[in-house]
Amino acid sequence: MRGVGRAESAIIRLEALRPSEIDAIVTLPDGRWGAVEVKLGGARMLVGVESLRGVIDQIDTDAVGEPAFRLVVTGTGPILTADDGT
Repeated sequence: MRGVGRAESAIIRLEALRPSEIDAIVTLPDGRWGAVEVKLGGARMLVGVESLRGVIDQIDTDAVGEPAFRLVVTGTGPILTADDGT
């Protein structure tokens, strides 16, 4: 995955927190961060939401802050806002 846009932003892949994973962490220029999960089809959207929740629950948000956004990207399917804002 390549970062696009401003040089001050970064995109990293996080796999260390198995069995869940986050496909990318986007770090914004102001230090805030967001979590991204990619699923091929819209039918897998809720699986992506649960995956993000599982990993974010393992992150020390007291140290790094809560994510500015949680995003599940799908190739097809509806637009949905989950109860936690994902």
